[in-house]
Amino acid sequence: MNVRDRKGKGREPRGFAFLGCLSMLSFAVVIVAIGLMIYANHSRWEAKQEALREETVPAEAYAETEAEAGTEVEAETKSSEPNGERQRSVEESEKAWDFNKGFYSLYEYEYKSEGPEHTKEEIDKYDMLKPIWGSYSPDVSTSWHIEWPNESCGLTPPALAKVRRAILWMCFSNSIYYDMPDEALGETRESILARRNKIDASETNDTYLSHSDYARLDKDITSHKAGKKPAVEGDSVPTSCLELAFDTLKEYAHECSECQLTNGHICSQFTFGANIELSYPFGLKEKEDAKWYERPVLCVHYWGWANDGGSGSHDVTNDKVYSLPDAEELFLTDYIAEGKLNAFKEFLRERIIEQSNDNYRKEWAQEKDIFKYMNDLHMTVNGEGLIVRWWRNEPEVPVSWNDLEPFRKQ
Repeated sequence: MNVRDRKGKGREPRGFAFLGCLSMLSFAVVIVAIGLMIYANHSRWEAKQEALREETVPAEAYAETEAEAGTEVEAETKSSEPNGERQRSVEESEKAWDFNKGFYSLYEYEYKSEGPEHTKEEIDKYDMLKPIWGSYSPDVSTSWHIEWPNESCGLTPPALAKVRRAILWMCFSNSIYYDMPDEALGETRESILARRNKIDASETNDTYLSHSDYARLDKDITSHKAGKKPAVEGDSVPTSCLELAFDTLKEYAHECSECQLTNGHICSQFTFGANIELSYPFGLKEKEDAKWYERPVLCVHYWGWANDGGSGSHDVTNDKVYSLPDAEELFLTDYIAEGKLNAFKEFLRERIIEQSNDNYRKEWAQEKDIFKYMNDLHMTVNGEGLIVRWWRNEPEVPVSWNDLEPFRKQ
């Protein structure tokens, strides 16, 4: 009993005590209700994420081949490393899902490193140059999201090697800032030199490949003409090629983040990204009642970038549509009748002008042949229709299957 009670003052009526208990009970009920709502929302979120993962392949495919998540590796570190009296912040994370019986393995990685600004005394002492785009401090970022096709992805073994090699070249051959090993591109020194000699139309014993050589070889690997070539029997591109590419880029990114105080030093602003998404819009096998466009295909969508302190556009995109199971690349002429191709070009021109901004309207309205630069044009397909893209997704033109009906290839 407190002092107020002993004096007969401050004692609360029993009714108020009852109301207090009732309030506490109501508060507890509210807390429980909130907890149930949070649990329900979390369950719905997990269900949504699982549904998104299952959308990568058609439902009927899982009936044939059950996709199991075999291993999951996750590592996240945050640290500061001393460089004399200077400190830099580092963030690194890596995830890998291995669908042993599924259609692809997913690899994700992200690395970021940022150093402090150099002092004016250091800049003057070492005659440092400032990057075109960046600052007097290293700022490095590297990331990738790659869906790597497995043996059970619906392709024959040589066709799988063909698609894997194209993915490696799309992701890792375009950067001019590092030397990617031949094996990381699914190649041997002999195979690359043989193709380079054919392109250059000159024999050479030189085993060094310049960046321009790689650029030309890249077109030879990922061009539409190369995609129409049949897969080579006995060819193989193991996952170790992809892992070597990963290791090469990780090592290079770590080197770029180390800031060396030397004369004429330029702090690295290296940034790299590679993303590959796979899809099977019409399943793995032909259906008896399939529509004219519902042929089994594997669609590969790539977008990425590589830059180190430069200005301008450095992102690249590409799409490939491979028939199953032979990996012959499909193009517009595989869906559109040859005699109707010119009419389809005009259809595309009007569609581009309708959906583009003012600058693109002027540019494309004046272009007589919008297919003039065929190497810059690529396409993909889905359940709604096909999508035509140029170079860096500019412009991007979706065309429904209904709109394609007048132009269809019989």
